Amino acid sequence: MKNIVNHNNNCISCTEKSCASKVLSVEHLDVLGSSCTTLEIAKGETILHEGTLTSHVIYLRSGLIKETMKGIDGKEQIFRIIKDKTYLGLSSIFGDKVNHFSYKALSNLSVCHIEIDTFNKLMLDNSEFTYKIMSSMCKDNLHNYDKLLKQAQKKIFGRLADIILYFSEDIFQSTKFTMPLTQQEIANFIGTSRESAARGLSNFRQNKIISLESSNIEILDIDALIQVSRTG
Repeated sequence: MKNIVNHNNNCISCTEKSCASKVLSVEHLDVLGSSCTTLEIAKGETILHEGTLTSHVIYLRSGLIKETMKGIDGKEQIFRIIKDKTYLGLSSIFGDKVNHFSYKALSNLSVCHIEIDTFNKLMLDNSEFTYKIMSSMCKDNLHNYDKLLKQAQKKIFGRLADIILYFSEDIFQSTKFTMPLTQQEIANFIGTSRESAARGLSNFRQNKIISLESSNIEILDIDALIQVSRTG
C-alpha cells in the first residue's frame, strides 16, 4: 500500500538528505522540494517494475530494497540490496527511458518521487551535486562487477559466506541480524538453487560458524566465515 505523505517537501530542513543533496544551495533545495512527493510504502510492495517507462527519480529516504532483473527463463536475479539515502535506477534514467530493474520493498519504506526535469536541471546547474551522483553510480557498478566475478569463480559455500558477510558488514553493521531474504531469494542472489542454499546454511550451522533460528542469524566464528569466503 502506498500513502502520499505530502506533495511539497521541505528539503532544506530534511534530516534524511543524500550526500549529493547536502551540497545544494538553499535555493536549489527549495526547487528540489517543490518537485518532490513523499510516499510511505509497505513491505512487499514493488516500487518500480522492470520494463516500465521512467517517470521520476526515486530517492529512498528509509528502509531496505532489493534490486532485481529477470533472466532469459524469467527467473529473478537479485543484483543488490539497497539501503536508505540512495537514488534508485539512475543508470536506467541516464542510459534509457525504460527501467532495467525492478525494486521491491524488504521493509516498510519512505521514498521521494522527484520530477526528472528538475533533477536534470540541478545536475546541470551544480557540478558538485553531479559529481556526487556520478560517484554513487560508479560505486554501484563496481560492486555489481565484483559480485558477478565472485559468483563466477566461487563455489556455493564461498558465495553463501559472501552474502552473510555482506549483510553483516555492509547492511546491518552487526554480527547478529534478521535476514530480510527468504532462502529462495538468497539462492537468487548467489546464483544457485534453494536446496543448495539451504544445505549451505545447514552446514554453517552444524559447524558452529553461525547460529540460525528462523531468519535470525548470528555469526559465531567470523574468522571461519571469512576463510570460507576466501577459499570458496
